[in-house]
Amino acid sequence: MALVVYGIFVALIILFCMKYKNSTKFIKKFPSPPGIPFFGNALDFKSSSDLIPMFEKYTRYGKIVKISFGPIKKFLISDCKLLEYILTTNKTIDKGHEYNSARNWLGKGLLTSNGDKEWKKHRKVIARAFHKDIYHNFIKAFENNSTVLVEKLKGEIGRSSFDIAPFIQLCSLDIICDAVLGKSFKAQENSESEYVTTIKFMCKLIIDRSFNIFLFHDFLYKFTKLYRREQKALKILRSFVDKIIDDRQEELFKAQKNGNNSKLIFLDLLLEENLANQTFPRSAIQDEVQTLIFAGHDTVSTAISFAVYCLSNYLHVQQQVLDEYLDVVGRNIDKTITIEDLQALKYLDAVIKEVLRLYPPVPYYSRIGPDFEYDGHIISGNSSLIFNVYGIHRDETIYTDPHKFIPERFFGQQEFGCSYLPFSAGSRSCIGQKFAMFEIKYLLVTLLKHYEILPSTPKHEVELVDETVLISKNGIRVAIRERILS
Repeated sequence: MALVVYGIFVALIILFCMKYKNSTKFIKKFPSPPGIPFFGNALDFKSSSDLIPMFEKYTRYGKIVKISFGPIKKFLISDCKLLEYILTTNKTIDKGHEYNSARNWLGKGLLTSNGDKEWKKHRKVIARAFHKDIYHNFIKAFENNSTVLVEKLKGEIGRSSFDIAPFIQLCSLDIICDAVLGKSFKAQENSESEYVTTIKFMCKLIIDRSFNIFLFHDFLYKFTKLYRREQKALKILRSFVDKIIDDRQEELFKAQKNGNNSKLIFLDLLLEENLANQTFPRSAIQDEVQTLIFAGHDTVSTAISFAVYCLSNYLHVQQQVLDEYLDVVGRNIDKTITIEDLQALKYLDAVIKEVLRLYPPVPYYSRIGPDFEYDGHIISGNSSLIFNVYGIHRDETIYTDPHKFIPERFFGQQEFGCSYLPFSAGSRSCIGQKFAMFEIKYLLVTLLKHYEILPSTPKHEVELVDETVLISKNGIRVAIRERILS
């Protein structure tokens, strides 16, 4: 059996080589790190922990670096002018090879689908769920679930350090389900739920498959134990989402029957659209809900976690954030925070932007498209164009003291354009970025009005890992004590 699998693997390598032979001749002029025959640079990536350090190493070769992943060619791009071209052209809006491993889970949702007519229709409908006029509807979900977070953290008061990231992740999961799916998940009350642990498994799996030549191709992957684990995980995730859809469909039917015309949430819009125009069949609704739960909580929770980490290490910044909040809202900690209040917190805006620069939730994006010429060179079609967001955000030719936390760099009218991409940009930019900013702001000020966030003892240094979103492998360790507002 092993011999058969090996033979198939060799045959696939040969086929891949033949497929990409013509394109390879166009890209020899680009610098490339040394690799080995057949595998190229693929064996540099043994786990998700290797991605950031290897990409940092590769950027020493240039702003556009060719990487050989077996016969597949990838370009690691740190050139902002090239990124601007890619992001503003309609020729390169398909997602790169790296997203293939996420499609078993997220299907043809907005994150993973290619830029075809169906994607455009779906994005247009979903944009209505994040229109500026309905952000007020999210406040209750922010308030209810952040209150639970504050209560959960009381048990950590006085400890020399604890990992706050899991608390924030569960709160963010509750918020996204509550706000846009109409379902109170209560993850904070059941932190060891099968659904929560399954999401964590899938996030790591996506990256592990994307940069593992032995797992990347579906044919070989299906022979592995990991594939069987994934199938079990997918059953859990789909069962959960199916129940959300069924429950909401029943609630919507009852509401319409009783003449209740309350404003529609995200899931309602999909269900209504399917009834009216058949734009969203059941499978499409499933894909978009899965995508929203993943993209709407993991990215936000990692941003909030790193923001808390920065505030714990820069106490003067923390005090300025609190002072601004008290000036805008007042000293009554029980007063409901409004969207207008959040919009008025301009210093906090700069703080969050600086957190997202240092710790972009999605450190790398990728696209794919036809052949195109740039700076006298042909970049071949079917090659993954990997946006080195993490590297660009720390480029000393763009940012002064790039490794330092300096919120003031985002004061005034300075625009960083394609050198600042925490939410991507162009036609495939994050559709929920305003929702994310409001949620980040709300949770941060809620935490600060109840707790002083202090550095851990001993001092904690984060170990960054890309597991679909940027995380700290050793957690986000801080200390807290109750804040008394006089």
